[in-house]
Amino acid sequence: MSEFRAALEALDSLSADLEQLKARRDKIEDRRSRVRPETYNKLTAEYDGKIAEAEKARAAAADTLHRDLAALKSELEGLSAEADQADQALEELELRRYIGEYSEKEFGALQKSEQAKRDTIGSRLEELRGLVDGAEQILGTGGAGDVDGPPPPITDTQPLPKAVTPPPDSTNPSAVPPAPAPDETVDIRHADELCSTVAVAGNANPQPVFGDTAGLETGSASGLVTIGGEEAPPAAVTLNYLDETREVPIEGYPFTIGRSTKNTLSLKSEEISRYHAQIRFEKGNFVLEDLGSANGTKLDGKRVQRAELKPGGRIILGPAELTFVLR
Repeated sequence: MSEFRAALEALDSLSADLEQLKARRDKIEDRRSRVRPETYNKLTAEYDGKIAEAEKARAAAADTLHRDLAALKSELEGLSAEADQADQALEELELRRYIGEYSEKEFGALQKSEQAKRDTIGSRLEELRGLVDGAEQILGTGGAGDVDGPPPPITDTQPLPKAVTPPPDSTNPSAVPPAPAPDETVDIRHADELCSTVAVAGNANPQPVFGDTAGLETGSASGLVTIGGEEAPPAAVTLNYLDETREVPIEGYPFTIGRSTKNTLSLKSEEISRYHAQIRFEKGNFVLEDLGSANGTKLDGKRVQRAELKPGGRIILGPAELTFVLR
C-alpha cells in the first residue's frame, strides 16, 4: 500500500513538472517575434528535449501505476464481496435472535464481534477507494474499469429484494392479487412499520436501528418529531431518481436509505448497498452517515463517512440524488 502511494505521488509530481515545462515552452513561443532567431532556436531545442524526457518518465511511471491499479481494483472487488458477506452474516444473526436462538446478551456479544469484522472491511474499502479515485484522476481514466479491460462494476452482490405479493382475498377465492408495477423501484415506509435491531453499546459503527421509537413522538400538531425530549424541525428529502422527482417526508429517525426493504426509503438499484446511509438528528443537528456502503455516499460532491447535514445539502447514492430540506 505504501509503495502504491509512493508511485501515485511520483506520477503526480511528474505530471506537474511536465505541465510546467509545457507552460514555459508556450511562453517561449509567445516571445518568438521579440527575440533573435538564435535565442529562440536555442531555448526551443532545450525545452523540447526536456519535455520529451519528462513525457518518457511520466509514461513509464503511468505504466507501472496502471498495473498496480488493476491489482488494487481486483482487491477492491474482493473486499466488496466480503463486505456483502459480512452484511449477510449480521442479517442472519438478527434473524436468529428474532426467532429465539439467542438471548439479547448472547446476541449483543455476537453482533459486536461480527460488526467489528465489518468495520475493519469498511475501513479498508474506504482506503482503497480513495487510492483508486486518486490514481484514476491522475491517470485521466475517469472511472473504474479503464485499466487493461473493464472489470465488472464494484457493487453489492446481494440479489435485489423481491416484491412481496399479498395473499388472495379469503372472501373471494377467485380474486387474483395485482402484480407489482414493473417500474416500481421506490418503497417508502414509516418508522413504526420497520423491524428493530439492537445497537451494541460502544459500537463505533452500529447497524441502523430501524423503527427505534424509544423517546420518539410523532403526530404532534406542530408536525415536529421529538427525540429524547428534543424537537427536530419537520424535514424531508426531495428524491430525484430514474427521471422522477418526489418529496419524501422524514417522520422518524434514523431515516435509513438502502436497497433492503427494511429501510425507511428503499431504492432498488445494484449500485446502492442494502444498508447504504442514514440521516440522524443528534444534539440539535442533522447528521448524514454512510453505513459502510460498497460505493460510498457523497454530500455536495464530496465522499463522506459522517457529516453535518444542512438544508439544501445534496446527497448522492449511486443513481439517486436526494436534497435535504426543512419543511
